Amino acid sequence: MTPEEIIDRYKKGETSEQIAAAAGVSYKTILRTLKSYQIPIRPKGGRRIHKANTSFFKTWTNKMAYALGIIYADASINPDQYRISIIQSDEEALRMLAKTLECDPNIGRAGEDNRYPVLLINSKEMVLDLLSLGITPSGALKSRAPNVPEEFFSHFARGVFDGDAYFKTGADVVVMRPGSRVLSKRLMDKLEELGAVAELDTKEDVYRITITGIDSLRVFYDWLYKDARGVYISTKREQFTKRFDYDFWKKQQPKKYGL
Repeated sequence: MTPEEIIDRYKKGETSEQIAAAAGVSYKTILRTLKSYQIPIRPKGGRRIHKANTSFFKTWTNKMAYALGIIYADASINPDQYRISIIQSDEEALRMLAKTLECDPNIGRAGEDNRYPVLLINSKEMVLDLLSLGITPSGALKSRAPNVPEEFFSHFARGVFDGDAYFKTGADVVVMRPGSRVLSKRLMDKLEELGAVAELDTKEDVYRITITGIDSLRVFYDWLYKDARGVYISTKREQFTKRFDYDFWKKQQPKKYGL
């Protein structure tokens, strides 16, 4: 990205972080470029040019709980810049999340060679609400978890699942990383209540829940997606439905392929 493009985007209201994400460099590099051309630097938390429902996290709803879960599991929160960054390998997943969050799909790029799309939200009010709900800033150890009302817990768990869980190839096994001891225990209690076979493993403050067996996946799936109404990452859900298709499983299991 040329200096002229950087200056033009900054003058139109984009933040240094947003420009940096699009250019694949650090925000400090963008600031140095702006200063070298004697462009006045806005204070942190400057004007936002993308629409966002800043009251989104003030009231518990199914959608709010889901978004809180995915942010808890897989987002970067910068309380100094009042910025929320959510990275996913699938840009469509971010567009779904932006729609759920009632904000514009302000999507940049991040990671090596800008390979990953990132949803960027700049809002002081939303960041402060997230912090008050129990979301920890970037780089901080997740020592606590949001106190989610029981009626919204499955939606929050679906967000955590979409943010940080995976299926083991060729097996009826899901591994979920809840991030904190508090949430891990609550999820284990729920899985026991559902009758699912699950095991909690802890190593160096990393918590992993492994759910094993097709019957366990079924009861977990039924609870996780009840009243989801399209608010989920479709590729994750499809991994469940593939395993529930007996014909598919019968054909693929011997080859250990495609699951």
